[in-house]
Amino acid sequence: MSPFIESIWFQQGQMPLLNWHQDRFTHTQMANWHTITYPDLKTCILQNAVMPTDNRKYKCRVLYGPDKTETTFTPYLPKKILNLRIIQAPLIDYQFKSADRQVLNHLTATLPPLTEVLILQKGLLTDSSFSNLAFFDGWNWHTPSVPLLAGVHRQKLLDEKILLPRAIKLTDLEKYQKIRLINAMVSWEDTWELPISAIQMEVIEQ
Repeated sequence: MSPFIESIWFQQGQMPLLNWHQDRFTHTQMANWHTITYPDLKTCILQNAVMPTDNRKYKCRVLYGPDKTETTFTPYLPKKILNLRIIQAPLIDYQFKSADRQVLNHLTATLPPLTEVLILQKGLLTDSSFSNLAFFDGWNWHTPSVPLLAGVHRQKLLDEKILLPRAIKLTDLEKYQKIRLINAMVSWEDTWELPISAIQMEVIEQ
């Protein structure tokens, strides 16, 4: 079994989404190992790495398996995205945040520059290759009710009632004005936002 990862926003000594990462960290261990080997995520981080002291944003990557954990800090640079392409990939299973991203990387390997995928499964939109999704209909932000991976930032936004879960079909896209790509490294206010027109509606079979 491939080890699992948590990718955590770290900046100026703070980890804004740590509580939600902790919940997923605990759930992943119990679901896969039937025990909690590492009770506290913050302790794993402190034991395995020296915290950066400058003001930059870092991705704190915690890699963990049954026998050990490893922590690294990398300066974070968000990717630029201008276009979205829908790919039907019914066989991908990524319900736990695994270090093995081969199937997801394969989806983006031949994309044009500045383009990201939207993954379609069983007729419903799920996620991009690196983020959860949110769609704005003029009044509310909706997020797919069955994502490929239950992201921690998505969960925070659901807890705060900023997002509402919905089953979103391709035919529902005409109801929406904007799409946002949500992940744990970017705040809600600063996340990727594109018009629905940025989505290429032709579905590519994977």
